Amino acid sequence: MSRATGPNGTLLLIFLVALLAVEALVQIGRGALLINQHEGDSIHLADIVLRMALGEIPHLDFMTPVGIAAFAPFSLFVGVGMGIGKAILAGQILVAGLLLPAVWWAGVTRLGPRLAYVFGFLVLTLVVALVHGAPDTSVSISMHYNRWAWAITFVVLVVALVDPGPRRSAVVDGLVLGLGIAALALIKATYVAAFILPVLVALLLREQWGAIVTALLAGLAVVAAMTLAFGVAYWQAYLADLVFVAQSEVRPRPGDGLAELLIGARFLLSNGLLLLAVALLRQSERLVAGVVLLLLVPGFVYVTYQNWGNDPQWLVLVAVLLLALRPERNLRNGIGWEMRNAISTAAVVAFALIGPSLVNIVFSPVRHAQLPAAEYVPILPDPAHADFAVHEKRAFNLSARTRLSYEDPEREARRVGEEPLAMLYGQPLPHCALTTGNVGMYSAMAADLRDAGFADGRTIFMADAVSGLWLFGAGERLEGGAPWYYGGLDALARSDLFLVPLCPTALPMRNHILSALAERPDLVFTEVRRSDHYILLERADAQR
Repeated sequence: MSRATGPNGTLLLIFLVALLAVEALVQIGRGALLINQHEGDSIHLADIVLRMALGEIPHLDFMTPVGIAAFAPFSLFVGVGMGIGKAILAGQILVAGLLLPAVWWAGVTRLGPRLAYVFGFLVLTLVVALVHGAPDTSVSISMHYNRWAWAITFVVLVVALVDPGPRRSAVVDGLVLGLGIAALALIKATYVAAFILPVLVALLLREQWGAIVTALLAGLAVVAAMTLAFGVAYWQAYLADLVFVAQSEVRPRPGDGLAELLIGARFLLSNGLLLLAVALLRQSERLVAGVVLLLLVPGFVYVTYQNWGNDPQWLVLVAVLLLALRPERNLRNGIGWEMRNAISTAAVVAFALIGPSLVNIVFSPVRHAQLPAAEYVPILPDPAHADFAVHEKRAFNLSARTRLSYEDPEREARRVGEEPLAMLYGQPLPHCALTTGNVGMYSAMAADLRDAGFADGRTIFMADAVSGLWLFGAGERLEGGAPWYYGGLDALARSDLFLVPLCPTALPMRNHILSALAERPDLVFTEVRRSDHYILLERADAQR
């Protein structure tokens, strides 16, 4: 690519800054974050952000497989007095602003004039979006870290895989790569595991020695800074969390199985297009790009497998790479295809396949700006965080899944493959899973605990996916507890009270906890209260 075909750097920078300014005006100007999906995930996010704002450190003070950088931008703004809703919106803008120079560099050195603008627009809107993807027209902050990680991955892979034009710098390339990979490690390590090898192979095959050395030094600088701030124990705790969750039986995968991702109807066309792209690049004499894209195939599948919803966001990157790597001259393959047109067609198909998800992501901030605030209620009772709200119907309209027949629940469970009936010290519990209304349920349980005198100064472990009753004014933060349950009973062993919801949000997790408790004779709990919504037990050695 010659300099004449590249974008004007000044105009591209103005475009990216203007885009980010408009997003900031639209989102932060709203004054609140209103969601209408995934409120359980939002409570989990609030738990972590508020813990960090109070001085707790992920991995050292509580378990999570997601890195500190996924939450630090939010806790930073909460720490200076901003409500959590506006803090989340401002945090996303901050991340996009930090990524903007790298996006500009990738565009101005690797992409054509039109493609650079498209790439910059897609990457920045992916960072500040208010939905995880998929075609569902909702507003949600759930799994924001997956969007951030994909955006950074796109920049890293474009810089690693596409040869620069006349405007080049091995030092800047190395900084983009090294800091980008370090950011992925501190957001979600899955992306590093999936893509570090293809990035390294691309740099080696292109003999980018200066970029490799600079990237290594930049990455080591981040490691040194984190170690200086939190000690070697931080890395040990982070690795322990990753290993624990990887081995957990509670949630072996968040979505479809691996076979479905490889040959299922939803993914077969996308995977076939990816393999076709590899062949087209090799036939276009882009041998290095073809090899590296082939190496990316397992990483794309693995990350998609690990992400809830299994949205193949990598299609955006494949489309951009194909357009960036099209041959300039007339070139035909063995069956007569003109390769530039063939690759352009494949890129269009890639955009079409991810189109519904992409359109949903791009328009989510606009959709959020149009939501009627009067229909939304605060998720948390603290007035300081009233700017974090959920649709009233999802907050307080209780709905659940349950079995209508309990004549022989064990046989029925085996027949239909459902969760077997749970037992608490020999007592059967309802087969019930809450689908909406968990904000109202948590609020009601917290109020009942306060009225009964069980909420003051004691820690409560709840047998559910989320155990954040302290956010609703009941009990204290559980030291070392996981804001999301991934397995084990260590946190339960440290708690004063054990709350078993009769209709949890995650039925398999509640039943797993109760099954594990039945195998721990050293953990003895005594029932102290029973309501319409929960059974409360007290640890024998914690009784007052």
